[in-house]
Amino acid sequence: MYMNNPPQISIGLPILNGEPFVKKRLENILNQSYSNFELIISNNASTDSTLSICKEYAKTDPRIKIFNQVKTIIAEKNFEFVVQKAESKYFVFAPVDDLWDESFLEKNFNFLEKNPNYINSSATVKRYGVDEIDTTIKKEDPFFHKIYKKFRGSFRPFYNLSFTGNYEKKASECFNHNNMLFLFGLFRTEIVKKIPIDYTIHSSDLIMCLRALEYGDVNVIDDVHLYFYVKGFSSQGIIKKYKTNENSLLEVFFPFLPLTIWCKNHFGIKFLFKNLKHVIWLNTIFGFTPLLLDLYKILKKK
Repeated sequence: MYMNNPPQISIGLPILNGEPFVKKRLENILNQSYSNFELIISNNASTDSTLSICKEYAKTDPRIKIFNQVKTIIAEKNFEFVVQKAESKYFVFAPVDDLWDESFLEKNFNFLEKNPNYINSSATVKRYGVDEIDTTIKKEDPFFHKIYKKFRGSFRPFYNLSFTGNYEKKASECFNHNNMLFLFGLFRTEIVKKIPIDYTIHSSDLIMCLRALEYGDVNVIDDVHLYFYVKGFSSQGIIKKYKTNENSLLEVFFPFLPLTIWCKNHFGIKFLFKNLKHVIWLNTIFGFTPLLLDLYKILKKK
């Protein structure tokens, strides 16, 4: 099929019960201005109409390859699966509930073609799926509403950053900003295949980013937008992850302790001391954020 013009980009779409989003997402991908790609779909044993919808699109577009998991595996393993199936020069994750600007692939592809020292090119990110949160704390707000606004306004910034320079500098910046959104940018496939996904750790996405920076620099194109769905998998809550055995009980209260231990083992104790302020913040104030947000949602329902 690709004998004369092999695809330059592999798009990995790991999906579980994505019926509310899959049609819009497939249209979004298939109508990109850059069209020389393969779309690798790994259906994670969905119980809704996800698979049948994907098959309908595959009938008319030979760029689509569908793999069906016999039984549901954890999300990180499904992400890993689509990476291993990629055969093109470049690779990008395409979560089913996120969206791209129509020139997302084209502009990131062109940048990486011209800049061999960069291993990833990403985009400025915008949130969608919820009204913008008013974080102004009002006198009449209930106590837990005030706490919630404080955390959302001060401790949950939402931006994407470029990283250049030596490895320790890039890693420190990435670690201190908890910046993992470039994970959804365009990678050189040979690089992303070298990065293991440690699905036993709460911060596996940030660890992937820290590992990736060892191989090169990361770019963010200001005028290309990635639209991130704020109610997706990553926001399902730490209590739910514990109930589904994706987190240990320790990680419910200290979700960033395994990350801290990983950084100590990977970078050495000096790295932790150089970034001590952030280490303390992660394992105290910010570390309690996921649990407090979960408790707020529970109390709000009552």
